[in-house]
Amino acid sequence: MKIGILCNSKLCFPSIQYLMQMGNQVFIAMPQVIAEDHAEIEGFAMHFRIPILKVDPKKITDELIFWKATSELDCLFVITFPYILSAELVDSIGVEIINFHFAPLPQYKGAQPAFWLIKNGEKVGGISAHLITAKIDGGPVLHFERFPMSSVETYGGYMTKMSSLNVKVIQKVLELLSKNNWKKQLKAQKQSVAKYHSKPLFNDVRIDWNKMTAADVEQLCRACNPWNKGAITTLGNVPIKIVEVEVVQGARFSELPGTIVCIGKTNQLAVCTSDEKVLLLKIVYDESMGFYSNDRITELGIKASVRLV
Repeated sequence: MKIGILCNSKLCFPSIQYLMQMGNQVFIAMPQVIAEDHAEIEGFAMHFRIPILKVDPKKITDELIFWKATSELDCLFVITFPYILSAELVDSIGVEIINFHFAPLPQYKGAQPAFWLIKNGEKVGGISAHLITAKIDGGPVLHFERFPMSSVETYGGYMTKMSSLNVKVIQKVLELLSKNNWKKQLKAQKQSVAKYHSKPLFNDVRIDWNKMTAADVEQLCRACNPWNKGAITTLGNVPIKIVEVEVVQGARFSELPGTIVCIGKTNQLAVCTSDEKVLLLKIVYDESMGFYSNDRITELGIKASVRLV
């Protein structure tokens, strides 16, 4: 098969390598606007001699239709592609477009579902392979691969695991597509449980010490690691980010939420939460000074009795 891959991240590499190993010819389309992984994608494509199309967002429909026709593509796979594909494109391109969405559908629609999965403390993630339609993340699901999430899952860890798991999903999708009756496997999304999650904004990644429990804060820190370098809080007038925390079992303090306290024989620094629990500050990030572990965070001005807000 000739398969076009619409991507924007090196997370697509395992899937592309698998497709080529299985004898498929792969073509890559990526945004024209430069993003973090683009140099690596270009180097990867050059190494494996994969043609690349750089898509202009203003001309995306015409460019992808022309790309499909001239490359004689049999189908398109979307793996971490940032642009919305129009109804005109879906109706006109003449082949199936399958999106590999790194979260359960329809509960976690949107461009950055891994953040919300972890922030909300979900126990199950996974990959939904669905047909692209005019509705964002709304097409029928061809296959869902369930993934049990650990209690210490970070955003980066989850996305890396989904990148590897997607090989298994693609294997299943190709198996289904090889059958004449593959469309019978499609399952319409249950709209009664559908929810669209927007990209996280400032208030979504900020710790509200007065309202958030220890579990809430711990989950938010993991959901922001590493893409946002942690969850945002303020020390004095200076914003800092908390990258990693750990709930201290059995410790309880009645100080105001956000207050720094010393715990244990080694006087490690921790922070009080709204449910009177305590979080050990394992890694903290400062924009100017970088990452600091617990034994060095006093250099950032974090000390007992100081309050984070």
